[in-house]
Amino acid sequence: MKKYSNYLYLLSFLAIVIPTPGRFVFGFTICIELILLTVLGTLFNSLTDLLKIKETKTFLLLMFLITITIVFRQIFVIFQTEVALVMSLLFYIPPFSLFLIHLLSKNEDLSLIQRLKTNSIQIFTFSFIALVFFLLRDIFVLEPLLSTEKSFDL
Repeated sequence: MKKYSNYLYLLSFLAIVIPTPGRFVFGFTICIELILLTVLGTLFNSLTDLLKIKETKTFLLLMFLITITIVFRQIFVIFQTEVALVMSLLFYIPPFSLFLIHLLSKNEDLSLIQRLKTNSIQIFTFSFIALVFFLLRDIFVLEPLLSTEKSFDL
């Protein structure tokens, strides 16, 4: 599985980043959502381990992530209506991402603190790369628009 983890990471990155509009604010929103889902998903995963729910653990985790996404989106609609309108269905890509499910499902033998550290390092690395990608996309898309001089000669 280690051999394919780099491809999983790359494909998950592309699946989340490519459909998102190229402005930094949209990338920042997706990264905040990913961090929130990772922390709360890790805590929920530990709760299901504590309650010894094994048969429906993945299903419950996915339903929990969707619930948190719905609440996050509704709170975001209150504060940033325009961004929430543009990103309407893009909020639901991270909970269904194979990267997030894989990240939350592994390391089940570790303690809660160790699991939070491991997942936080991976999700912050993912978020940093995504934010740099969105920043570069925003700079290089906006620069040609600002530097071109429009002449209206007839």
